Amino acid sequence: MTQSQDKEKVKEGAAAKTSAAAPERTYLGYEYIKTVEDIVEYRLKKNGLTVLVSEDHTAPIATVTVTYMAGSVHEVLGHTGVAHMLEHMMFKESENFRRKDKRDINNMLDKRGALLNASTWNDRTNYYECIGAEHVETAIALEADRMRRAILEDKELQPEKVVVRNEYEIGQNDPIRVLYGELYATAFQVFPYHHDTLGHLSDIKGYSVGELKTFYNTYYHPDNATVSVVGAISEKEALGFVREHFGVHEKSKESFPQIDAEEPLQTGERRIRVKRQGSVNMVGVAHKKPGASHKDIPVLLVLSAILGDGKASVLHRALIDSGMATEVEVGAHPFRYESLFMSFATLTPETTHDDVERIIKDTYTEIAKKGVSEEVLERAKARLKAKYAFEMEGTMGVTGAVSEAAAVGDWTLAFTFPESVADVSVRDVKRVAKKYLKDDTCTVGYYEATS
Repeated sequence: MTQSQDKEKVKEGAAAKTSAAAPERTYLGYEYIKTVEDIVEYRLKKNGLTVLVSEDHTAPIATVTVTYMAGSVHEVLGHTGVAHMLEHMMFKESENFRRKDKRDINNMLDKRGALLNASTWNDRTNYYECIGAEHVETAIALEADRMRRAILEDKELQPEKVVVRNEYEIGQNDPIRVLYGELYATAFQVFPYHHDTLGHLSDIKGYSVGELKTFYNTYYHPDNATVSVVGAISEKEALGFVREHFGVHEKSKESFPQIDAEEPLQTGERRIRVKRQGSVNMVGVAHKKPGASHKDIPVLLVLSAILGDGKASVLHRALIDSGMATEVEVGAHPFRYESLFMSFATLTPETTHDDVERIIKDTYTEIAKKGVSEEVLERAKARLKAKYAFEMEGTMGVTGAVSEAAAVGDWTLAFTFPESVADVSVRDVKRVAKKYLKDDTCTVGYYEATS
């Protein structure tokens, strides 16, 4: 079954549930959209906010997640990392949650035992709170207030710059993170996946409150966000809280900027060498892969598991069992736009970069020519099935999965990906290996330790 067939299956199932449950899905101010699995989607009519709700009374807790379609891909050179810096500043104060009133985040959520945090990535920024169900309204009220009423001041920005610079420096001491960033910077010369989420150091040093406010006022609006509420709270009550607190905001008066940068076709292999003092040597091999909505993504996810997931994976056997590497990692995480399929290997002291690169590429070629056995395929699919099940465990897992899927284009991908993975065949694996793991779309990176 293809991904497009999966989507039709979801639509058909949602339509059936809509017909059967429509009277119960009518709430003041909302348009019912669809139901997939236990997640129900609504649109707040006043401002276009997408709301996902699901009751789960397994434990007396709930998770509230707000996902803004605003990440590093929405930045421009000279202002890189601004999405991440704004994420930090959103934990300061907002108009109705002030320290002087003891209504700031620490007082309102942390002291109520909430697990709360945020993260910024290529396509989105997430804010979340896992909290006792009796405090859900507080979490929703705080998120709604900082959506449009965040207080951004220079006196708060300056010390936060130091925090972000420290985060940047920590990342620069992590070999795989450095090599990951260099591969993206080399593979993408125009498209804004070129730069790291943290941004360039020169931009971090130069952030101004004005820059943050511009980004905030451009992207932090209800019609550019998805609110997820999952846990021990009724659907009606959750929607009531969201309507009361988020409903005070208007939709954006301006259309959201479109990403019009188009990456030129790569017509030959690219290479990068990173030399740093230390003891770690690594090889990274990256190839262009399509965006999350493409039908080949589930197959590429299976291929990544075949290559690098577990001790029985192909590259583990070829590199670690042979004593050439101490670690192998293969990633095919789907982004909204074209991104990278990546294999990394951490070398043992006696091993050369050239030898490991050759083995990785020869392994790709072998799969493209001969495919893999049913046994290898089914083992990889079983591992992915277990991974998806684990990631969807608990209220935080569910909101995390659907918000990530929403960020790359469609929250229902959190459910259609596992179904699509189950339908991947040996023929599919061979086809995508031949289609995508080609020299002309390859970028190779060496991380070399120096004394």
